[in-house]
Amino acid sequence: MKLLFSLLCLVLGACSTPDKLACVSQDWYEVARTVAAQGKKAHNLQTLFNQCSNGDEKQAQVLYVNGRNAGLSRYCDPENGFELGRVNVPYNSVCPKDLEDDFLSSYGKGQHFSRLKNINRNLKEKIKKIKSKWVKGRINNDVLFELKKMRQQVEKNQRALTVLRNKFI
Repeated sequence: MKLLFSLLCLVLGACSTPDKLACVSQDWYEVARTVAAQGKKAHNLQTLFNQCSNGDEKQAQVLYVNGRNAGLSRYCDPENGFELGRVNVPYNSVCPKDLEDDFLSSYGKGQHFSRLKNINRNLKEKIKKIKSKWVKGRINNDVLFELKKMRQQVEKNQRALTVLRNKFI
């Protein structure tokens, strides 16, 4: 518990004593906004405010909730969902229901974008290897047919990537 408190002090800022958070000096709005904008779960407010030193938990809680809502509106934005999916950042199920459907749809599109890029990278490597065989004269009709199929797949994936990118960039 002391370790958790110490970490909380480091994350949230100054502590008045080793056992109490200095609520008065905290910008609870900004603390909550930052945590939410990073897609992290909310703090346990009861535990957090029970450790406060000045007893003004109600105002701190209002600030915290407002900050969390502001951070979630940024985090749960569909464009952010696309980017998070594209770079494979795990989703912690923090978006409110009214924002989650659009966020998850975009998140899935970002994941799809990432998969297509990886597939294209692998196909291009295979094409490069086949072309090197061709230059050396070690290629037959079956390999040429396979090469043609791979190039068509790369072109199809590239079109899909362009469509996905244009929606979010």
